[in-house]
Amino acid sequence: YVMDAIGLKAQHDWQQQSVLLLKSELIMVAMSVPLKELTHIRRPDSTDFKSYPSGHTAQAFTAATFFYKEYGKRYPWLSAGMFAIAGTVGTFRVLNNRHWISDVIAGSGIGILSVELAYLLGEKKRTGKEGRQAMVFPSYQNGVVGFRAFVGL
Repeated sequence: YVMDAIGLKAQHDWQQQSVLLLKSELIMVAMSVPLKELTHIRRPDSTDFKSYPSGHTAQAFTAATFFYKEYGKRYPWLSAGMFAIAGTVGTFRVLNNRHWISDVIAGSGIGILSVELAYLLGEKKRTGKEGRQAMVFPSYQNGVVGFRAFVGL
């Protein structure tokens, strides 16, 4: 919203940005929060068993990827800066002994994937038609943690 307010042109208007960001956030939370419970991995500092994946890193990469999708083509250096900030968040999660490196890598992937899915499935096309409908949710079967996705074709 700040970028729009200072006159930098985004890919979509603020209403569509809001919808896409909300979808991205919901997908990110739907993937990361249940994984923390399902994997039950102890943090390096032993404070709890919610280490995997890093929610802070997932959030940071969700924001950076959303920024890239909206402003990356016109302002690539600003977009690169956002990813640098997201990478710094992940780095400090490890350096502050709150996460393992694998937690941060998974969090970054979840953040990026969340935005990509939101845009793939929910972006209004130039024709005004809504994108494909889909559901993504975590799964656990026979000791294997993963995700299931259903996409309407």
